[in-house]
Amino acid sequence: MLFTYRRLIVLCALSLCSLPLFAQTPIPAPRLIPIPAPELTVSGMTQLKMAEIIAQVAGQYQGAKNNIQFVFNEVPMALISDAGNNRMRIIAPITEVENLTPAHLKAAMVSNFHLALDARYAIAKGVLYATYIHPLKELTKQQLESAVSQVSTLRLTFGSTYTSGALTFGGENSSEEDI
Repeated sequence: MLFTYRRLIVLCALSLCSLPLFAQTPIPAPRLIPIPAPELTVSGMTQLKMAEIIAQVAGQYQGAKNNIQFVFNEVPMALISDAGNNRMRIIAPITEVENLTPAHLKAAMVSNFHLALDARYAIAKGVLYATYIHPLKELTKQQLESAVSQVSTLRLTFGSTYTSGALTFGGENSSEEDI
C-alpha cells in the first residue's frame, strides 16, 4: 500500500503542476553537422587550352582565342567561349530553318532525347545547328575531344540517323511513333 500511496502523490503532484502524465520528454532535433562536399576536380580549362586541343584534333584553326573556326571530318565548326561567364559551345551549322520539314524538326527533337549524347540540335537566328554547350572551367580535354566528334557526327547524320555517335540513351532508337 505504501507503494500505491507514493504513486498517487506523484500523480497528483504532476497534475497540479500541469505536466502531462506519461508525456515523453521531447527529444531535441538532431543537430546537423554539415558534411563538406567532396572537392570537385576542376581541370581549369581556358580558352587558350581549348584552342591548343582544337589544333591537335583538327590540325588547324583560325580566329581569335574565344571564337575560333575549324574543320573536323569535313564539317565546318566554331568554338565560342566566354571565360567571364564560364561557358563554351561548339556549333556546326546544318541548314536554314526555312529548309526544314516538320518531319526533320520532329526527328531532331526525338534525337535530342534518344540519340544525341551530349551534343544537341538547336535553332538560333534562323539556322539549325548541331551544338555542344558546357561550363568552360570544368571541361576536360577528353570531353572537348568527344564534343568535337559528337557535333560533327550529329551534323553528318542529320536527315538519316540523327545520332551523335554509337551510344543511345534509353536503349532504343527512335521509332516511327516518336517521329
